[in-house]
Amino acid sequence: MLPILSISVKLGKIDDDVLEELGSDIGADWRKLGRRLKVSEPDITAIHKENEELAEKGFKTLLRWKQSNAQGATYQILYDALSHRLVARSDLAEKYCVA
Repeated sequence: MLPILSISVKLGKIDDDVLEELGSDIGADWRKLGRRLKVSEPDITAIHKENEELAEKGFKTLLRWKQSNAQGATYQILYDALSHRLVARSDLAEKYCVA
């Protein structure tokens, strides 16, 4: 039987600097992540049209999620979205969300 790994997801408010770094790292997967975070399609389209750089699209999507959800924008939700099978960025989930 394999041991169960315990993951300790960070608590507290997510800093905008962290979101900017993650926005750079998420690259072309920014739309998929936005959808998992429940950013609306009109918002995703607007972010795409208003920004040329991938890093900026990712950051603005994460910022929109944080601003729309206030206290509901947690590291756990971000971790779950990054780990989702359609985003498949568990590496980034661990890098940014695990204590």
